[in-house]
Amino acid sequence: MNNGIDISIVVCTYNRAALLFRSVESLFRLNTAGAFVYEIVVIDDLSTDDTPVILEGLRERSPVTLRWARASGAGIAAARNCGIREAVGDYIAYFDDDQLADPNWLLELWRTRLDTHAACVGGARLLELPARELSGIHPIIRLYLGEIPIETSPRKCGRADLLCTGTVLLDRTVFTRVGGFDESLSEGGEDTEFFTRVRAAGFQCWYTPHSVVKHIIPSYRREAPYLQWTAIRGGECFACRDLRELGALRTVVLSALRVIHAFAVHAPVMCVMRLLKRKGDVLARSCQIRRALAYARGAVRRIITGNSERGGKSRIDFRSERTLFPRTES
Repeated sequence: MNNGIDISIVVCTYNRAALLFRSVESLFRLNTAGAFVYEIVVIDDLSTDDTPVILEGLRERSPVTLRWARASGAGIAAARNCGIREAVGDYIAYFDDDQLADPNWLLELWRTRLDTHAACVGGARLLELPARELSGIHPIIRLYLGEIPIETSPRKCGRADLLCTGTVLLDRTVFTRVGGFDESLSEGGEDTEFFTRVRAAGFQCWYTPHSVVKHIIPSYRREAPYLQWTAIRGGECFACRDLRELGALRTVVLSALRVIHAFAVHAPVMCVMRLLKRKGDVLARSCQIRRALAYARGAVRRIITGNSERGGKSRIDFRSERTLFPRTES
């Protein structure tokens, strides 16, 4: 595939028409320095809002090729795989529908790919919030909100580094070798599992601080219910990953260590912070405790059932968030 397109930017969306407009519009202003040609491919996972109308208006104004396709409604993993099939570029860049791209976002991913010969390059992600509000958010909470801090220089990613599917450039050969996103992971974690396979296949993954996107944070995401839900989701995802990579025994040991750390460190600090009425610190420690417990529960449940998949009827993906937290996201 190519058709004169070097990079296909894939944006998966569901019922976020207002945010989608801002996100895609930011992609109209990307600098290429004449180094590549890109297209925008939007995958609509059966939205029921004004998404089709918004997309038609964007297509009429787009300075580059803008196409969209309807996915099956099966969730984010299936939508991302649909994007792979629809894309014609030799490289695929994933971009989320609640982000704003810096004009040099894609160019810096491309330059790092050229410099390192990496098949997978990710960038930084900052929170789109006023400076005064941002300064008052606990560092732990900022990470739960999806922040990927700007570091000093590009570097090769290790096992502990989680690339974000909202800001990543991938060589199409990666999908040929390792396949797409696992659609059986119905409760999320498909990105973690995918990048685990990418590393296991021997592909180099790099991070560059020069590629930046901003993550739009609706008000509900700054509240306790969403943050605690995110913490539980994270614990479940990492339990699934570690069982696959490390096996049952080592994962059980890690579970015990996480729980001990949660109650020996985070719980006492949380109690002190509650006495001092420092709500942000209390929430941060509460999330860490919930994450540790979710990791342990998830690991034990999967070991008992003999199932390392996330399974179950509950869906924790970009569709269920809209149902669990039905607030305006514009």
